[in-house]
Amino acid sequence: MRAEKVIEQNKTLLLTKPWAQLAEDEAALASMQDHIIDDYIMKCRWFAGKARKISFIKIQSLQTIPFDDTLAYLIVIHVGYTYGDEEKYAMPVSFVPDSYPLIEQLNPKAFIVRTIDGDVSGWMIDAIYDFRFQAQLFTNIWNNAVVPQVIGEIKYHRGKGLAATDEDMCHSCRIPELEQSNSSLIYGEKYFFKLYRKLFREINPEVEMLQFLTEVGGFL
Repeated sequence: MRAEKVIEQNKTLLLTKPWAQLAEDEAALASMQDHIIDDYIMKCRWFAGKARKISFIKIQSLQTIPFDDTLAYLIVIHVGYTYGDEEKYAMPVSFVPDSYPLIEQLNPKAFIVRTIDGDVSGWMIDAIYDFRFQAQLFTNIWNNAVVPQVIGEIKYHRGKGLAATDEDMCHSCRIPELEQSNSSLIYGEKYFFKLYRKLFREINPEVEMLQFLTEVGGFL
């Protein structure tokens, strides 16, 4: 499998609970915090802390995004350094078994760590490269979905930006090859979706500007 060519470290994440119960799997979460996440984010363009020494990584929260017969997690990671301000990042992850029919078509950048879920072996990957996640994300936005969580809920907002005839565009998605400080998805060569990786407590002015142009200014 070509994924094995891009995973240099000899690490395996052994789940002690099913993937659907990852939030309750304390051993797996500890392993991710202590041995897995740091190696992965240091290879990612969107991680801005490469020049500083990391003092800790904590998984602050896991939000679920169900699709098909499984789910992805939107993980918020809290990163501390030996000096300077702490930071928080969004990292969506999903599990693909070795039997997944499209596994050979996944981008090599997707693969985070070899993962064993009971008697099923596979990979934990960055979910933005997961075709199932890409489709579900568009579908949730299209339907103004509200997805309940253990605490609170995730609300998706369609707004005025999507044309009424583009419902099936969820199956036409690509990721630009250009390295960016955030992650982008392009649907049907028409819609540009940006996943902000570094998180701030304040409202992002870029988000406010684009929302105003779409909702008020009529810029589509």
